[in-house]
Amino acid sequence: ENVIIDSIGRDATVIIRQRNILERLGYTTFMIMMYAELEICIARVEARDRVYHKQITIDSWYLAYSNIATYKKEFGDRFLMVYNDDTDWKRKFQIFIEEHKNKKTIL
Repeated sequence: ENVIIDSIGRDATVIIRQRNILERLGYTTFMIMMYAELEICIARVEARDRVYHKQITIDSWYLAYSNIATYKKEFGDRFLMVYNDDTDWKRKFQIFIEEHKNKKTIL
């Protein structure tokens, strides 16, 4: 079965450790990172009905996006960055999946 891990991505060490465990178990791993501007992230979190500390969102955003180079290096061509405001992201995502299916990779 496929496994999806939903994470903010602020701690690259945790993500890489999870990836390594899954790969030792025989999984092929991919990373799809959704990019949204900081202001959009703040607005979305503020709209939720829960306790909220703006500085946590800001810190998490900067930590997550400071890891992009690490994720690109670790996942190589199995890393996809999807921009939140890209109206064509679904097509690009589908192309990404099809490219890897053609490489006989299990998603």
